Order: sequence, then structure tokens, then C-alpha cells
Amino acid sequence: MSDPKGQEDPKEFLKLTGMLAELRPSMTATFARIYREAKPRHDAIALELALASGGAEAAALLKEIFGSPLTQKAERVLVGISLSGEGTLIKMANGIPADPAFAVLAATTLGLTDPRERIAGVGLLGLQSIDQSRSTLLSLVAQDTDENVRMAALRVLGRNGDRSTLDFLMSYAASSFPELSLDTTDEDKLPPLAATLLRTISSLDRRFGEK
Repeated sequence: MSDPKGQEDPKEFLKLTGMLAELRPSMTATFARIYREAKPRHDAIALELALASGGAEAAALLKEIFGSPLTQKAERVLVGISLSGEGTLIKMANGIPADPAFAVLAATTLGLTDPRERIAGVGLLGLQSIDQSRSTLLSLVAQDTDENVRMAALRVLGRNGDRSTLDFLMSYAASSFPELSLDTTDEDKLPPLAATLLRTISSLDRRFGEK
């Protein structure tokens, strides 16, 4: 992922990215060690590989990052990029086990003023597919002042939402984005927030909509 040859040679790039399918929780400790040893530099690739490999070691790394008063803003932003779905690998993740500590850490992070850090709080909520987390994410979609935070919450809900999530977002779309239609709207012509909302609703509708 960091080798310039992989970026320059399409075949080499495909070969290297194909190896990502081999990520396993047993590899997380190695990537986490590389990430820690790189400090004070923040190795975004090692971090994302650790989180994508998943397992208990990934959970421990997140609690270490968000539970320490020494953690820098840039580090929280990096985690937010990965966990919210903007990173390269999180969609391939082997699973980070849910932990009640994530809800506490998410609440603290969502209270920060920088929206890039709040996106990390969104990502932490996404690790717990429970009603309380979904409720908070829906509140962010409807009320957060930053569009990027709202879109991050929508992307997480597209993965972790349930039938009630779909119902809420359908009602929200009808009142706030009446121009949207699952059948006729061309999302490529929509502003980013409206397009993300439509993709999330479409994803949830395929899983929970009327058959």
C-alpha cells in the first residue's frame, strides 16, 4: 500500500490489494505494534490494517487511542476516516468486538468541537449495532451542524441500521428532501448529503423494505 511501484503498475497494485483478503485478527497485534512504534508519526496504513484485521487487539488499540489524554487530534481524525467508511479497508474488516467502553468514548468524542474528530465518535458508535447507538446516529443525521458528520452517520447506518432506521430516514427524507425518490432520482446529480441519504435508504430498503 505504501510502495510507489504498486501505484505505478496496475497489475502489481491488483496483486498487492488481493493480499488484503488474507487479513485476520491474528495479524492485528503486528500492525498495532508497527503503528505504535511509528509514533510520533501517525502511520495511517498500519492503523487501517490493524483495524481491518479486527479482533480483540483492534478493540484494545481503539480504547488506548480514545482513552488517553495524550492522544493528538490528528490521531483521532485518522481513526474517524477509517471507521466511518472513508478509508480503504474497513469494509473488509474481520470485526471489532463490541465493547460498552466504546459508547462512553464515543460520547466524549462527539462532544468535541472539530467535526473531523466527531466523525471518529460516529465510527465508534458504528462498532455497536444496538438501539442506543442507532438512536444517537439518527440524531446526528437530523441535527448535527456539520454535513460531513451527518454523512458519516448515514454511512454507518447503511451498514448497521434496522427496519426502524429505514422508517425514520424515509420520514426524514420526505420532510427535508422531498425531491428524493428511490425509483427516479439520479444520485449522481444530487448534492453529497442528499446522495448519501439516498444510498443509505436504498441499502436499507433492499434489506428491510416491503417485498
